[in-house]
Amino acid sequence: MTRRLLNCQRLLGMVVAMLCLLGIAAYSTMPRQEDPSFPYRAGLISINYPGASADAVERLVLRPLEDELRQVEEVDFSQSTARTGVAIVQLRLNDTIYDTDSAWDRVRQAMERAKQDFPDDVGRMTLDDRLIDNPAIVLAVGGSPSVTELSEVAERLKQNLSDLPGASRISLEGDADEQITLALDDAALYRLGISPARVLDTLARRNQTIPGGFVVVKWPPPVGTSQQRICRY
Repeated sequence: MTRRLLNCQRLLGMVVAMLCLLGIAAYSTMPRQEDPSFPYRAGLISINYPGASADAVERLVLRPLEDELRQVEEVDFSQSTARTGVAIVQLRLNDTIYDTDSAWDRVRQAMERAKQDFPDDVGRMTLDDRLIDNPAIVLAVGGSPSVTELSEVAERLKQNLSDLPGASRISLEGDADEQITLALDDAALYRLGISPARVLDTLARRNQTIPGGFVVVKWPPPVGTSQQRICRY
């Protein structure tokens, strides 16, 4: 076979030339993107339930929601976390799903069905189905030592950029959250018979700080011992 090909040098050269031309044509017409997009198969559901314990969140919020999410065929994996006053559900769609918008719409319908079984005092439930987005442009705002002033300028910049064609999503990072400052009137407190300590105690009971997790730091312990340090953050 090899001898026959070597004897037909003109035919062999024509085939090689055609393959080279086809390769050049395919390379020049190949679709490509500077920032390629991927199917949005990852999502995060967050539910606020102020004042509820982790057991109550799991029993009253997560269980009805998980029952409805199991009926969505496009959902491949889900992981739920119950904490004091909040519930987090991580979702992942099947790898064969490319029409992710329709799949997430069915997930939202399941959320609405589960919401009917929630207690009345359950807060807002949101779904973030754009977790894998990568920012194409990052802008930094500076010039003022006031974080509040920088946040206001960044918010105005976000509103102006939202009108640009082709901008799909704009988010702020590092902006200052809202803060509430209370000023106590001593005369009014004395007239009502309320002490400042009572006001502070009431606020402390209503204000709940949710820990972010734990950091485990291990270092080489002495010979024959095992030690580790746990830091809460």
